Amino acid sequence: MTYMMFLTNLRELASRYFDAKGIDSLDKMIHCFVLEQFLNSLSDNVRQFFCLSSQRMLIKQQSMLISICVVEYSVTMCRQHL
Repeated sequence: MTYMMFLTNLRELASRYFDAKGIDSLDKMIHCFVLEQFLNSLSDNVRQFFCLSSQRMLIKQQSMLISICVVEYSVTMCRQHL
């Protein structure tokens, strides 16, 4: 495989990814990348709850939801240890 072929494959892969995610603007691409990194930083149980609870919210709304979930989870864990 040549470097040109490799570059072509990467472009096609990116194009399919953008199509699958509905990305058609720079703002949507940035939102998608930031959201993915944010989700990757969460623990598994928080990420699962978050993904079920927030289908198409704005990232600010999603981060607020996570903050609430983390606080609720922490309170619940503290109560269990009392």
